[in-house]
Amino acid sequence: MSYPISSTYVLYLENKAVRRSRELAATGAIGSKPLDGEHNNVVDAVRHTLYAYYLSHAGGDQFARAYLYAHERFHLNPANEMQMDLHNNELGLVLARGVRNGEISESQVENIIIEWSKSGILKTLR
Repeated sequence: MSYPISSTYVLYLENKAVRRSRELAATGAIGSKPLDGEHNNVVDAVRHTLYAYYLSHAGGDQFARAYLYAHERFHLNPANEMQMDLHNNELGLVLARGVRNGEISESQVENIIIEWSKSGILKTLR
């Protein structure tokens, strides 16, 4: 398998997702406060969705899905956490496909994620 983006860029995208999910939490846009932590809650769900979107947008669905699945398997999360993360990752891939297919614009992606965080479409454990 060839890699469409470099490992440095993958790390950059991960950091971008972490930073943006924290910013959205700090502003209250996603209904969580930074003091609530970032594990298994809406901040975590938004981060996973953004990261999957960024990876797929940059490297395509096949690369993003393979990378994200391997990432989850490597960390050996409990099954319910892995299911949560994979669910939210898949939503990010859906958004990237929507942008590629012209169904939504890049400028709509974040607002859709915010709406999903409020409506329960993003999966959380707390």
